Amino acid sequence: LGLSARAEDIREMLLSFLLIDIFQTDDGTLPDKKGFDRTVSDVRKKGLVRCGMERLQNIIKLLQARRKIQSDIAGGLRQKGPGRGKFLEFEMHLQSILPKTFLTDCTYGQLIETERYLKALSVRMERAAHSPAKDDRKAAQVQKVSDRLAGLPERLPISSQCRKQLAEYRMLVEEFRVSIFAPELGTALPVSEKRLRKKWQEVENACLRVE
Repeated sequence: LGLSARAEDIREMLLSFLLIDIFQTDDGTLPDKKGFDRTVSDVRKKGLVRCGMERLQNIIKLLQARRKIQSDIAGGLRQKGPGRGKFLEFEMHLQSILPKTFLTDCTYGQLIETERYLKALSVRMERAAHSPAKDDRKAAQVQKVSDRLAGLPERLPISSQCRKQLAEYRMLVEEFRVSIFAPELGTALPVSEKRLRKKWQEVENACLRVE
């Protein structure tokens, strides 16, 4: 995981991460009794351990993919010259796709498309090695839509609606990256600069609105 924490603490974080998704309490609110009882019934039928192991195996697969890309990036960072900056960019993108703190900062549901995002980054790295100038042109397209996030106030009051809109915008940006750098992988939903502009308006309405 790359966390500077005790194994005991990491196990606790992992268990909490899995249980929050299994029992569908990831929105931070208490479910109604009828809905929660229905969830518990479903979990009992399938088996709690089985539900947890399925999710754990998916997490392990993502961590293995992340480690492989990290290794490739580390090799690039050992190089000297202008190309090193490109690997710093790859490293930052990798951390945004699957941060070390995902157990506390993300939900399991937000990881559903992560494997494809990691594949897209890997494809981009391979192609950038052969045509860095072309990669720069593509990166400029993505930069325009990702820079909006950097423009948000640092101490933004985060409401549940704001958090939801930001998560959706970040997902659209990742889908846009896939469409630009690895279109053969396909996108989970239609995405374009126009759709991103519209979604950003929704982010501003939810996050910057004065009550």
